[in-house]
Amino acid sequence: MNTDEPAPISDFADRACREALEDPKNLLAVLRAILGAAAESFDVSKRKILSRDFLLPNWQGRERDFLCEIPYRLGEELHWALVCVLIEHQTRSDPLMPLRTLIYAVFYWEKCLRAWEAQPRPRPAFRVPTVVPIVLHASGKRWSGPRTLAELLDEPIGFHAFAPTWKPLFWEVGAHSSDELLSSDDPFLQVLAVVRAEDAESAEALSVYRRLLKHLALVRETDSSRWTHLLRFALGWVVNRRPRDERATWLGTTLDHQNDLLARQEIETMEKTIAQSWVEEGFKLGIEKGIEKGIEKGIEKGIEKGIEKGIEKGIERGRADALRDVVLRMGRRRLGEPTASVHASLQAVSDVSQLEWYLDCVQDVSSWLEWLAKTSQA
Repeated sequence: MNTDEPAPISDFADRACREALEDPKNLLAVLRAILGAAAESFDVSKRKILSRDFLLPNWQGRERDFLCEIPYRLGEELHWALVCVLIEHQTRSDPLMPLRTLIYAVFYWEKCLRAWEAQPRPRPAFRVPTVVPIVLHASGKRWSGPRTLAELLDEPIGFHAFAPTWKPLFWEVGAHSSDELLSSDDPFLQVLAVVRAEDAESAEALSVYRRLLKHLALVRETDSSRWTHLLRFALGWVVNRRPRDERATWLGTTLDHQNDLLARQEIETMEKTIAQSWVEEGFKLGIEKGIEKGIEKGIEKGIEKGIEKGIEKGIERGRADALRDVVLRMGRRRLGEPTASVHASLQAVSDVSQLEWYLDCVQDVSSWLEWLAKTSQA
């Protein structure tokens, strides 16, 4: 394994699933899988995505959740409903999911009640809007945690009858085989086959991925934009969630399944944007580390000043570390394995603008020796 390869994005699964659900077609695919024919009355083209702090501004750590209002058609009437999808991909199930979905519902109902109370009289009778609580378990493992609020209730049991009946809708990737997912009618459910095969042996996971690429080739013929988004999801998932030493295999396999020059160019662009996301990840981690160090300094010299300095240093350190990683990665593909002199030259530089120039130089030279000669003139 190459230790110089950029580390996988820590929250990739959360971000990828949430981004996928922002596409109305993928959202409808999930609703159909859970609700069946009832999902057809949702007009997902008119859905309104809600900001993550719309209901719970102080609830940290739930950035993965996806909230949206969708109109539901009954005859000639439209009734708006809140659809909240809580995304969980960890092998260990979060036992609080039933409670989390209920809290979202109650806060949403309260906002609707306040809006109704602000209307001038006479006003129509208040009706509690529909909430569709969904837990999307994006893991090859089955859900093992509580599924209902009743399972979380404390003693005394005699009072459980007074508690609300609340049972979120669970859709588990692990409840379906890779073959079943690949046989689905919707491309997004087909893409989830790579999630299902995440922990499989390399040969099995690669077989699933190759079959998926054939399905996605058909998508490109009718909807090139959706093909791009779904392939980015699949490629990003295997690159970030599978062992790091398999990355070249996944990228090579993706290119091998494309005969179209434009498609191959787009895939290569995808790879570069994934590399850029590693830079952004390093940038984010640098800020977090900087804040931590800033707080430590702040205890001695003043919290506010310490945090400010820590953030500043953290940003620079995070960007520099991430840029070094990308220089090595992109250079390794074009120029082969870097020498010790290359590593030493990179480690000696902490200036972000100079490292960005080093990255540009990788694209302009034909060997690491030429790269060293060019960068030593800076």
